[in-house]
Amino acid sequence: MGTCLWLVLSCVSGLVLRCHAASEGFACSAGSDEPCVCRRPGDCFSQAASLALPRGCCDRGLACCRESGVSEQKCAAFSRLLYWEGSALCRALVRPLVVGGDEALPGQVPHMALLGFGEGSAESAQWLCGGALVSERWVLTAAHCVSGVRGPARWVRLGAWLEGDAGDADAQQLDVLLGVAHPDYRPPARYNDIGLLLLAEEPALGPSVRPACLHRDFAIPGSKAQACGYGRVSFDADNSGDALRCVWLPFLARVECAKHFREEMGAATLPRGLPRSLLCAADLRGGKDTCQGDSGGPLHILSEGCMYSLVGVTSFGKFCGFPNSPGVYTRVSHYVPWIESIIWSREVQAAREGTSPLIEYGIPEIKFTYIEDMRSESLWSGNNSASISEEQSTLLSNETTSESIEPPANINE
Repeated sequence: MGTCLWLVLSCVSGLVLRCHAASEGFACSAGSDEPCVCRRPGDCFSQAASLALPRGCCDRGLACCRESGVSEQKCAAFSRLLYWEGSALCRALVRPLVVGGDEALPGQVPHMALLGFGEGSAESAQWLCGGALVSERWVLTAAHCVSGVRGPARWVRLGAWLEGDAGDADAQQLDVLLGVAHPDYRPPARYNDIGLLLLAEEPALGPSVRPACLHRDFAIPGSKAQACGYGRVSFDADNSGDALRCVWLPFLARVECAKHFREEMGAATLPRGLPRSLLCAADLRGGKDTCQGDSGGPLHILSEGCMYSLVGVTSFGKFCGFPNSPGVYTRVSHYVPWIESIIWSREVQAAREGTSPLIEYGIPEIKFTYIEDMRSESLWSGNNSASISEEQSTLLSNETTSESIEPPANINE
């Protein structure tokens, strides 16, 4: 990134101000107090804010987009669900924190979700993926966990310390009403591997079940993040671990990560290399990693006030816990506008029009995604007792996500 003296229009106010050149996903301060981020014009939450500004504000081809601010306000509201204030009483800090991971304490990862699959009842479900609660009724996961060879995800368990039912008094099990995979997810390619599940009802929120925040910035503070899951504890293990486990993993620069996926580069799984929408994390010495069964689970950092911020969604890897075998995660910040447009569509529309303040807490009127040329794997509706009314249905924009594939020098470039 470079510094320049271009005179450009503010992304919000229209004032003529100085700014700094910024890459995709980075903040592009143009003098306004409102958050602005360099994005491709089609990825702006508001088309009115997608005017391509001179290169002095953002790199060529990018727009300085005003952000809706919805997820940040929701994050502040969810933080009130904490019964304890101050890091000294934060459960995540009780002990330092999947392959090589430590067992999590009950209630330590309150946004953790376990996804169940199967054709029968929930009692016979296979719990095969993870996810993260990000609002009162929506779970963020991988697109390949929304619906796959075993059918759609049909149940979600929240507040579960153990994969089974025994000894898990805080666990809540809910039906899945709707699943939405990112419209640009095209398996077997690993790009845009992110999706959302709508719960049929609200869980009881509190210290043990609480939504996580969405990390909005491309730059991630610190040098590592924590991954959690119920998956295998070793590459050759037959079964998943019984308890939720968490492990700290150092970030790995994409240019370094790409060296470990030479065979996949240009092939069906990574035909365009490792774009900026993917994030690598690994202990290259081996022994610590996510594994089968952890897909869709959270990669998070701890932010102020004991709140977690999601930076990644577990997507894929090669060999669990082997040396020089990094895990690859879908970068959450790249998809915040898309996530907000589905989960908080009414609030985003209000922010777009400037007609009303954001709803501070509580579920807004639920709106659903219907895409005219939707592929079967992109959207499905669960066969649950809950139904979708015409009044609740709406058409949301099907904006594509363009990707840059030039590898950066480090994880925050």
